[in-house]
Amino acid sequence: MFALTASIAHEISQPLSGLITNTNTCVRMLAADPADITGALGTLRRALRDISRASELITRLRAMFGEQELTLIPFDFNEAVREVIVLSAVDLTRSAIAVGSTLADDLPQIIGDRRQLQLVIVNLIRYACDATLRTPEPGRELLIRTEREAGGRVRVTIRDTNLQLPAVSAEALSYAACTMESDRMGIGLFVSRSIIERHRGRLWAERNEGVPGATLSFSIPTAGSA
Repeated sequence: MFALTASIAHEISQPLSGLITNTNTCVRMLAADPADITGALGTLRRALRDISRASELITRLRAMFGEQELTLIPFDFNEAVREVIVLSAVDLTRSAIAVGSTLADDLPQIIGDRRQLQLVIVNLIRYACDATLRTPEPGRELLIRTEREAGGRVRVTIRDTNLQLPAVSAEALSYAACTMESDRMGIGLFVSRSIIERHRGRLWAERNEGVPGATLSFSIPTAGSA
């Protein structure tokens, strides 16, 4: 609870501080003689970005602590993953991160809340991206993979080249993956774990074998095993 509270406080203060700074800057630019309209528009756009980040944080917190029921419907999970990759493409390109995907052809349908599970994938991609940004541009890579698991489950993995896990035992990695902080995803993994557990699944992390980085994964039941 201490780690979660600290993460929430940190994430709330970031966009609010940016919003205050950009708003004050905009006021000064508009009050100048002559007014700097171009500069003011730029700072307003940054202020809108900060508002969007704060709104996103509230959405994630509501997803974690809210009592709303899951909307459980059968759907094509690969299609949902592709949608997230497309929506994330602009941010990935801007950050010079190469993304590859290997989606299993024989993946069965799952029953779950499509929107919330896509939020989990977005959170994991953003978390991995934050870590990958510490790597020089030619080495920034993410690989997203779906596959079938034994016992009527499907697994999603997001593998990056620079995410560093604490030196803990393998049994502790699942907890570690949900308590590490980055610049803007301090609670993203808490939220993701909560959503996955509500889908009777699990979220965990593993160090990449023989190469730098780590892999974040989750698995959930398929429609036939629900």
